[in-house]
Order: sequence, then structure tokens, then C-alpha cells
Amino acid sequence: MSQSQHLHLAAAIPMVKPADPAANSERLTSLATRAAEQGADITVFPDWCITGATCGDLLQQPTLLDAAQQATDHFIQATQTLAGTFVISTPVRTATGIQSLTLAVSHGSIVQQVCGGESLTLVDDVILMPTAQPEVAGYYHNLRQRLTQESGHDHKSMVWCNCGFG
Repeated sequence: MSQSQHLHLAAAIPMVKPADPAANSERLTSLATRAAEQGADITVFPDWCITGATCGDLLQQPTLLDAAQQATDHFIQATQTLAGTFVISTPVRTATGIQSLTLAVSHGSIVQQVCGGESLTLVDDVILMPTAQPEVAGYYHNLRQRLTQESGHDHKSMVWCNCGFG
């Protein structure tokens, strides 16, 4: 990205309904539409925005994880005609347990994805972090420095997508 270009970021915080992925997907789609209409290039939603982060033991149930996958698929399809990139997060079962899967979605396709606490680089100047918990802020600062050293590019912006818990 050149010096003269501006990247418009939006942080969208839906009223998450815990353990209701279908309703949450509709809310996310509504906010994504609004952000696209207002010219956002990247719209970031909270961590675990598909299910809410307070589902506790319900996250161990295949029914909720299946519903989360269906709601994620619905969001991806519903945003295929919208301009911009949308970053959402949903729980998935992995070999090590339930993890947060962060997806960057653009025009109905997943353009990037990370699972767990990894970072997502959307453009040269923006590093997206799936969470912003205070105990890991130092980790992210060190990661930013490491990425700057390795790439030779000063990553000036970091976006943390944990805007709150549902």
C-alpha cells in the first residue's frame, strides 16, 4: 500500500446471542452490509462472534459446532456481493480441543484463515490479531517487532479482534 492510500477499518460489535449461531450470522451479515455501504475496506468482528464466547460446556456439543459451521457458511455466502474483507471467528474442534478459527472473507470466499492464537496479515501495514487479552499484549508487541525485523517493513498498525464476549 502506498503512502497516499488510506485503509478504512471498521470494528463491528454485534449483540451476540450465546449459542445461537444462526441469529448471530444474521446480525453479522447486517453489520457487514452496513460497513460495506459506508466504505469499510476491512471489517473486524469480535472473537467467537458466531457462537459467543460464554457457551462453556455447550462448545463440547457437536450440535453447536455443526450449527456454527452452517452459520459461518451462511455468512460467507451472504457477503459474496459486498465490497471489502470481513474478519469473523468461530469455534472449531481440533486435535488439541476447541480452538478459535479466524477467517478473512471477501466476495464469498475465505481469503485467509488461522486457528488458535496465530496472526493474520491482511495487507502490508495491518497485522490482525484474533484476541486482545491483556496477558498476551506483550506477546503481540514482541511479534510485531519480530515481523518488522523479518520483513524489513514497519508494521504500523495492529488490529485486535476481540471486541468483547457474547
